[in-house]
Amino acid sequence: MATLAAATALALVFAVSAVLKARTTDEFALFVASLRDYGLRSFRVRRVIAAGAITAEAAAALILAVPVSTLVRRVMVVVSLLLVLTLVNIIRAALGGEKRACHCFGSKDTAPLWLHITGNCVLLTLGAIGVLGIGAGTATPGDALFGAGLGLILGAAVVGSGFLYASLAPAQLAVAEASPRAKL
Repeated sequence: MATLAAATALALVFAVSAVLKARTTDEFALFVASLRDYGLRSFRVRRVIAAGAITAEAAAALILAVPVSTLVRRVMVVVSLLLVLTLVNIIRAALGGEKRACHCFGSKDTAPLWLHITGNCVLLTLGAIGVLGIGAGTATPGDALFGAGLGLILGAAVVGSGFLYASLAPAQLAVAEASPRAKL
């Protein structure tokens, strides 16, 4: 059940991430531009890496959505390694004093780096659960439904945390209070 929850959560997160970065040409262009902040100077290289990242996320989401198997556990190893690399880059940026958004979930993703670090730690833990096969095995339909539901909740929490933060950030609240509609 735990492995199913982990696979479901990771599938949801990677599917949403891929879709939000590729849904329009503007979103894709912003993602390509954001890779410059991670030391990639060549536009062509950034474009290829961005397309590859989106493709890898979509493929991982599809594979993780199938019933838990040896293939899913192997994909979780790769996903976990990608999460480690992403986490290292985000921590390196944070230690360097950067406060930029990584556009993990499209251009609207303006969550602070500490929230990205926390989210990636959660995802890495889910990846480890999947790699280790914790709770894998034959499950009753109820257990499978519970595991998939738990995974959807965990995935939605990781995806939604940045959007929730952005909507409740003090700067956003000050703008909302100053708007003419707020006085109605």
